[in-house]
Amino acid sequence: MPRMCKLCGKIAKTANSRSKSNLATKRTQKPNLHKIKLGNLSVLSCTRCMRTRNKPAHTAAGKKKTTKKEA
Repeated sequence: MPRMCKLCGKIAKTANSRSKSNLATKRTQKPNLHKIKLGNLSVLSCTRCMRTRNKPAHTAAGKKKTTKKEA
């Protein structure tokens, strides 16, 4: 089972590491995963999902923030 975010499904990607002579060698870019508690369940979550979960409820639901009135 791959190390992946249980909330969004983000997994490691492959990318090229470039040297000064521009030779390409394969490498992996791993997601930034942390163990968090969801109720009594412990899951791996990426930092993007953690930041989205920490938003206030009204901005996470997609409601528009109040702005200055346009003239």
